[in-house]
Amino acid sequence: MTSVRPLVVVLVGAACTPRPVPVAPTAVPAVVTRDAGVAAADVASTPLDPAEAPARIELRALCPEPPEASLMPAVVGGTDDAARSESLRKEGFCALAWGRTMDDVAHALRALVGDASDRSFSPTSVEVALGALRRAPPSLTLRRIAVEPLPAFPHAPANGPPYADQFAPAREATASPLCARIHAASVRVADAVNRRVHGDEPRATARVDDGSDGAPDCLAAGGAVWALSWTHASLATDHDTTTLGVTGTLSLRTTPGPAPAGAFAVTESFTGYTGETVSVERVADWDGDGRPEAAVRFSTWAHEEGGSTRLALFTVHDGAVVPYAPADRFATAIGLADADRDGRMDLVLRSPWFFTDGCGMDGIQHEGPTALAHALPDGTFSATDDVARAWVFRACERLDATGDDALQPPDRAVFQVACARSSGMEPEALIAAMRADPEHVHRPRAQPPENDQEVCYPFQDLAMLAGVAPPFEVRRVAR
Repeated sequence: MTSVRPLVVVLVGAACTPRPVPVAPTAVPAVVTRDAGVAAADVASTPLDPAEAPARIELRALCPEPPEASLMPAVVGGTDDAARSESLRKEGFCALAWGRTMDDVAHALRALVGDASDRSFSPTSVEVALGALRRAPPSLTLRRIAVEPLPAFPHAPANGPPYADQFAPAREATASPLCARIHAASVRVADAVNRRVHGDEPRATARVDDGSDGAPDCLAAGGAVWALSWTHASLATDHDTTTLGVTGTLSLRTTPGPAPAGAFAVTESFTGYTGETVSVERVADWDGDGRPEAAVRFSTWAHEEGGSTRLALFTVHDGAVVPYAPADRFATAIGLADADRDGRMDLVLRSPWFFTDGCGMDGIQHEGPTALAHALPDGTFSATDDVARAWVFRACERLDATGDDALQPPDRAVFQVACARSSGMEPEALIAAMRADPEHVHRPRAQPPENDQEVCYPFQDLAMLAGVAPPFEVRRVAR
């Protein structure tokens, strides 16, 4: 791992904390400017140290432009001295990052004590902010950089790969007597626990599944089946919550009855408000050995809180059901698609560009284009080849979509960041371009210490995504 000089800064308040993002070291271009009014001293004449790139991205995300000369925060968080001191600290921190001296910052902040507006600050809040700045000033200095246009994306031909949100069907419509017999055995397990269920407690038969809801427990694979066999169900009550637990196995089998030795243990659980489920989504022979693998979906959900899902591949090795090794490293797989129409199912990966805003009960997640792990003839996958790259670029066409297909802010902004990075735009240049956009130019730089201003997301949350590198080799798109 490349070492960088530390950037000591507390960036966000508790109301909306962006997830840590992986920031790959990257070369940073010489800092130039096309702003006619910029002084010569603001223009760097030599390339910056690439080792400083991650810290510079983080710093520019928080401080995309110099603060106002007065250092009056655009958004004042909270009413107590601690919250207001943190607002002042962030303004002073960015002022120092843009080259102002500590004496100048101290003079500007102390001048705010006499401000007659309702945003006045106490002497205590100012001195606390100055003390924090002296203990932890920024370790780097920012300069103005060019505001480049965001890249445009040429449309793919009509017969090209599908859009990134077009997944393969979740199940294969096959009738299997063996699946029916395995399902009947699971139903008997469910019936045993249902006799102890009262009122609106979760019922096991609502879970044991024949596949009619599109989330099957059993799929045929030639003369065999990949099946979830449910062998035990139980109820547990804690205070006012009753939890239904279902345990069983995943196996590749040719006969009914008990699951073969080496089956993979699986569990599910349900309350009236939460659930954890498993289903067999698809079977395919990824490695070409004549014996199919299974794509199994693991999902969680909670009432009024959404949920999560992931897809894992399983195979049989030495008589045991085990994760399919070539796919096991793609822990963010969420679906399947045949992107290049070669007959092999590719893994659709969760977008590496995402953040959760501060609105709603638990925030709303905003994601960029999904990524792809392209299935290769030898049974392995590539997230870095031309097919994987084309998948993301095809998704970037959505930036031009209109009507019902149009991306809405801030999802569109996340797509802009992801697509610009995928086209080769440098992180700091991208942050500058996004900040110049009328949609973002007035957005608060960082979340107020107390989110009483109802700021769903600060510019910093979006700008930090510029540091997330695409999984494939970047080829700079001509503008």
